Amino acid sequence: MTKAASKKKHGNAGDFVEYWKDQLIERIAGGKSMRSVLKDTDMPSDSLVYRELDQDEEFSKRYARACENRAET
Repeated sequence: MTKAASKKKHGNAGDFVEYWKDQLIERIAGGKSMRSVLKDTDMPSDSLVYRELDQDEEFSKRYARACENRAET
């Protein structure tokens, strides 16, 4: 599925942002690296992810917890 098709499937832009944030966190907590997750076609660019990590405190905290969980697996 292309990124554009994925965006349409998940509704408006806000829904898509929440979708990829949830997916990113889940995949990282499951043991994948950020780099490998961002290669998936349903993920945004790395620059967008890093910008969101900078601007969204809750997302940043969730990401940190996911990284800690990955380290434990």
